[in-house]
Amino acid sequence: MLSWSQAQKAPWSERTRPYVIGHRGACAYFPDHSAASYLMAIEQGADFIEGPGT
Repeated sequence: MLSWSQAQKAPWSERTRPYVIGHRGACAYFPDHSAASYLMAIEQGADFIEGPGT
């Protein structure tokens, strides 16, 4: 998985798959913005996770 700084430097053509963004974590499984929701999104391979106020 690319870090944010690596993702900013790498052109899109070098990436082998689309970015996965966890919107409010994995809210289909747990309540929005809960720790469990964020952990599930990480376990599912999210590259970025939207948090409160983002």
